Amino acid sequence: MWITEAANRELEQPVYQYYGKWPFRRVWGIQEFGSVLLSVGNLLAHWYGYNKIYMASLRSNAPNWFLHHLVYLNYVISLNGWFWSSIFHTRDTWITQCLDYFSAIAIVFCAMLLALTRSLNLYSTRRQLYLAVPVFLFYVWHVHYMIAIDFDFSWNMKVALTAGLTFSMSFLVWSAKHLLSARKRPHAIYSLMACLLGMAAGIFEVFDLPPKVYFFDAHAMWHAATIPIITLWYQFYCEDAHYDLGIPRKPSSFIKHHWESVTMALFQKYPNPLASHVLATDVLSRHVDADGRLHSIRLLLKTAGSGVPTWLQSLLKSREAYVIELSIVDPRSGTMETRTHNLSHRRFMSVEEIQTFSRSHEDDSCSTVDWGGGLDWHPGWKGWASAVKMAKGDSQRKVDYFEKVRRLFRDYNRIFIVNVDNVASTQMHQIRSSLRDQAVVLMGKNTMVRKAMKEVVAENPKLEAIVPCIRGNVGLVFTNGDLKTVRDLMVANRVQAAAKVGLVAQSNIHVPAGNTGIDPNKTTFFQALGISTKVVKGAIEIPNEVLLLKAGKKVGASEAALLNMLGLAPFTFGLTVVEVYDDGSLFSPSMLDITDDVLSKHLQAAIKNIASLSLAAKFPTVASAPHLMVNAYKKILSVGLACENYSFEAVDKIKEALKNPVAVAATSSSAAAPAAAAAAPAKVESESEEEMGMGLFD
Repeated sequence: MWITEAANRELEQPVYQYYGKWPFRRVWGIQEFGSVLLSVGNLLAHWYGYNKIYMASLRSNAPNWFLHHLVYLNYVISLNGWFWSSIFHTRDTWITQCLDYFSAIAIVFCAMLLALTRSLNLYSTRRQLYLAVPVFLFYVWHVHYMIAIDFDFSWNMKVALTAGLTFSMSFLVWSAKHLLSARKRPHAIYSLMACLLGMAAGIFEVFDLPPKVYFFDAHAMWHAATIPIITLWYQFYCEDAHYDLGIPRKPSSFIKHHWESVTMALFQKYPNPLASHVLATDVLSRHVDADGRLHSIRLLLKTAGSGVPTWLQSLLKSREAYVIELSIVDPRSGTMETRTHNLSHRRFMSVEEIQTFSRSHEDDSCSTVDWGGGLDWHPGWKGWASAVKMAKGDSQRKVDYFEKVRRLFRDYNRIFIVNVDNVASTQMHQIRSSLRDQAVVLMGKNTMVRKAMKEVVAENPKLEAIVPCIRGNVGLVFTNGDLKTVRDLMVANRVQAAAKVGLVAQSNIHVPAGNTGIDPNKTTFFQALGISTKVVKGAIEIPNEVLLLKAGKKVGASEAALLNMLGLAPFTFGLTVVEVYDDGSLFSPSMLDITDDVLSKHLQAAIKNIASLSLAAKFPTVASAPHLMVNAYKKILSVGLACENYSFEAVDKIKEALKNPVAVAATSSSAAAPAAAAAAPAKVESESEEEMGMGLFD
């Protein structure tokens, strides 16, 4: 073979394969020295990446990461694979070939499993097993097929390429997604670069190039290209674990106090007015071990702050949580380590915080602190089942609520849109009780009401007029009874309330004159508000009534303090009717105050206006007809009086009255006498008694 190769070199001929293999120069009996050397390099790269990059940074926090066991498994399988790779390239036998091929395919399968677990966010161990078991069974079948049925090189290459492409594409998609998303993971650049470089290095495997200087062929060059890629992957695993566990990537912080003072302060920091979220603490156990270290276990009861989302509060059910704190104080080494983790809500997550306080090596008067720990999502089946159950319960409640809204809109034709600002739940219960059997009060989220109304509006388009009114803090009151009666029942239930900062004055607020009973040292407070006062009998007295706030103005801090000091409650809260709906008509609630007398008065005024307009326009109408007839009759009388030869009964009476007014007056007096006598019979009787001599003193 080497004689042939020497002749080919002299003739400048290319290197040929012998029995499907390239010729290599042996070093110390090693067949492919370059591949062996680079296989050992890959083995050392895995050892360095796992121990010096990954574990050196995470230390005891590593097991808390959900991918740690897969990273460790990949590390062990990779060490095994590169070990057998170096053995196979040292001596090419059937056994070493099988061990190299099957170890290599195991590395690819494990990497694919790790990539799918990361990209699919399989935090639960149970879900990871659902994916790992089929992959393991396929690997076992593949080994059995290659050994017992057919050692097919092309089939083995297809399986390896499929698993490798799955690995690369999974991480490529995941990396691009997290680099472009709002919650960016900067370390995804490591996985992106590693995938791209790995795919580029695969070119060496596709193109089987002849060895350079009979040592380094394309396969050896592929081994060389994977060494820096391995360190990129372990750097990615390290950064990703830090991100998921919430471990800050920063150096130790300095505290400008002695370590002894810091340690004592940590034990005495609760209760603390600056940490109101810690409700209570209790020491469960405390002892000193044989090495003089103080071990303590404390139980803390904490409550969540206002920043907890509503959806998370509904899942957690309670805003209070128990937290366990384990601490070890070593006076000899000058260190104190605390581990704090939650006892409550562990069905959804476990949170661990690690702090290490040490004496500063640079300055004895200072201390250093290192942080660790993080958030670990490992919801078990029971936790998710409970969450799903609650979600189903919420979904069923929404379905029932939607059905209730639709039923109310179908059953009732009259609706009040009411404002419920500052109405407490107790007052609302009283209002519901007073409206029982007459009206139904509906409260709920505006979005849910509008969504439920879509189906009803399709059936009854008149209800569309209500949709714009459903905004703000409003409710709906359904009734088929008398609108005014129901309105009066709602408005009657109002509660007096004290003044609070920010409330808008419903009417002018006056401070009454008189003795306030307040100590004279508060005089400057009244003066600041521009209220004149005097001191009478050791108390402040207001001589005249004072207008404190006008209607529509907001209550300030000083006004609220004064009104509360005087014991005045100028506000009344209750349901306020905004709009009224009646079978397709939407109108103001002031329309309900119109009575029959008001309608009659306005109708009479309208008739008078019509009659006046008709008379002025000389256009006869029903309203002006009586006036036209009276005016015509007056004109006829005027004509009859002016014409001596023209007469009729009514004119003759007027003419007679004008000729002899005295006789007419006498006639009128005689006609009015009987009526006057009938109107005063008692007086006539008393007069007759006096005439008969039956006086009081007779």
